[in-house]
Amino acid sequence: MRTKASLFVLVILLFFTGMLGAVNFYNIRSSMNRQIAESSRSTLALFTAWLQTGLDSLEDYLLYLSATDQDVMMLVHQGDFLNAHLYSYSVMEKCKMVLMTEKTADAFFLYSKPAGYFTKAFRSGASNDLCIQSGAFIKEVFEGTEKIDTARWMMVMVSGTPCLLRIMERGGVYIAALVDLQSISRFHPDQQQFEGSFTFRSPEGEILTQPAGIHLESQEPEFADKAIIPLGEAGGRYYIAEQAIATADLRVSYLAPYPAFWENFDSTVVFLLCFSCLVIGLIPFCFYFLRKFVFLPLDRLAAAIEKIRGGDLEARVRPDTNIREFQKVSTAFNDMMDEIKSLKLAAYEQRLESERAELQFLQIQIRPHFYLNCLKNLFSMLEAKRYENMRTLILTLSDYLRNMLQTTKEEIPLAVELHNVENYISLQQMIASQPPVCTVKMDQRLKDFPIPPLSILTFVENSVKHGSYPGRCLHIQIKILLLGEAHERFVNVTVLDDGKGFPDETLAQLNQPGYRDQAHIGISNVMRRFSLLYGGRYSFVFQNDSGSHIEFFIPYEEGNPEIFRG
Repeated sequence: MRTKASLFVLVILLFFTGMLGAVNFYNIRSSMNRQIAESSRSTLALFTAWLQTGLDSLEDYLLYLSATDQDVMMLVHQGDFLNAHLYSYSVMEKCKMVLMTEKTADAFFLYSKPAGYFTKAFRSGASNDLCIQSGAFIKEVFEGTEKIDTARWMMVMVSGTPCLLRIMERGGVYIAALVDLQSISRFHPDQQQFEGSFTFRSPEGEILTQPAGIHLESQEPEFADKAIIPLGEAGGRYYIAEQAIATADLRVSYLAPYPAFWENFDSTVVFLLCFSCLVIGLIPFCFYFLRKFVFLPLDRLAAAIEKIRGGDLEARVRPDTNIREFQKVSTAFNDMMDEIKSLKLAAYEQRLESERAELQFLQIQIRPHFYLNCLKNLFSMLEAKRYENMRTLILTLSDYLRNMLQTTKEEIPLAVELHNVENYISLQQMIASQPPVCTVKMDQRLKDFPIPPLSILTFVENSVKHGSYPGRCLHIQIKILLLGEAHERFVNVTVLDDGKGFPDETLAQLNQPGYRDQAHIGISNVMRRFSLLYGGRYSFVFQNDSGSHIEFFIPYEEGNPEIFRG
C-alpha cells in the first residue's frame, strides 16, 4: 500500500513539476515575445517619426520656396530663358544646402513652364542611375499633358526604384522633392543600429523595397502585427510590426529577427534551468533509492505490526537491508516480540490459575444451608409424589446456580439480572413457610442496559435474610428509572421492602465513603465493583423508610449502552 501511494505521489509530483516547467516555459516565451514586440514597435515608431518629420520638413520647405522665396517669385514674373537660368541656379543652391542637412531628401527639381527651363540638384552620394533616370522621369511629368497632383506626396517608380515625389506649383513654376525609399529603408536615424530591417509596402500590400539581408517574394503572406512567421529564402523567423505614413499612401514594416530561446538568457539563468532539469530528472532515481532502502523496510515493519494486531504473534521483520538503523530496529522489534510472546504465555497461564481459584472461591461462597433446605424440600416432594413441583424446583435451582456460577462476567444486561432475582424469589416461594413477594417496575428502554452481575440480587437477598419478620410475608419493590437531561443521564435503581430495615449503626457505616465490612460482605463487594467500573460517577444511598430503602445511580449515555469507565 505504501509503495502504491509513493508511486502515486511520484506521478503527481512529476506531473505538477512538468506542468510547472511548461508554465514557466510559456511565461518565459510570452515575456520574450512581449519584449520583442515592445522593442519592435518602439523601433518602428522611432523610424516612422523620423521619416514623417523629414517629409513634413521637405513639404514645409517646398511651400516656403513657392510662397515666399524671391528668386521663385522672379521666375514667376520673368519668362525669358536667361533670367530663368539665373534665378533657378540661386534656388538650386539653396536646395543643395537642404540636401546636406536633410537626410530624407535625395533630389530637388525646378521647372519653369513659361521659360521652358528645367534644372535639378541631387544629394551627394546618390546613385548615377537615379540621377540620370529621375531627371528624365520628372521632366516628362512636368511637360506631360496630365494634370499634376500638387496636394500630397505621390508614390512613383523611377527605373524600378520606388520613390516619393512632392510637387509645389506657383504661377507655372514647379518645385519638387524626391525621396528614394530603397536608400531610406537602409538608413539608421541618429546613427542608431537596428537588428532588424525596414521595408515599404503599398496600401494594397505590394512589397516596394527589399529589407537588408532578406529577399522577399512578391507573394509573401500578408504581414500582421504580433505575427511570428518564416520569411525569405532561408526561412528565418521574424516578428513583424507595421505602421502607416500619415502624409503618404505608404506603409512601413519592421522585421525583427526572432532569436532562439537560449539567446535571451545569460549564463546564470541557463545554469539554473539546467540544474532544475537535472533535479527533476533525479526525482525518479531518488524515489527508487528511497523505496528500496526506506519504504520497503517500513512496509515490512507495518505488515508485521498488522499481523500481530490480527493475533499472529509469530510475525517477525526480516532485517534484509543495508541501512544499519533499520537493521537495529528490526532486530530490536523481533526481540521485543519474542519477549512479549513469552510474557503473554506466562500471563495467560496465570489468568487461568486465577480463574480456577475464583471459581473455587465462588463455589465455596454458595450458602450450604440454603441449598440443603432445597434438597430437603425435594425429598419431601418425592415422598408426597409431587413430581411436578419437584421438576419446577430442580429447573429453577439449576437456572439459579448457573447464573450464580457466571458472576465472573464484568457486566450483564439488566433484564438478565432481574431474571436472576425472579429465580431467587421463586426458590424462596418453594422452600419458605412465609415466602417473599417481589414486584418490579422498569423503564423498558433499560432492559439491555449493562450492569454488574448480582448488583440488585445482593440487596434482595439481604432483605430476605435480614429484613423478614417471623410469620409475616415480606414485600419487596424494585424500581428502575432513567433520570436526567439529554446531555447527562443516570440510571436510578431502587430496592425497598417493608421489613425490619437497617440497624442505625449499620446504616451509618453503609453511608460512609469506601465502606467495607465482613458482616455485609455482599453489599461491600457490590460497592467495590462499582468503584472499579465507574470511578467517581456513581452513588449509593441507604436509608430506612418503613423498612430498608436502597438507591444507587450509575451513568447512562443515550444511543450507546456502554457504561463509562473511571
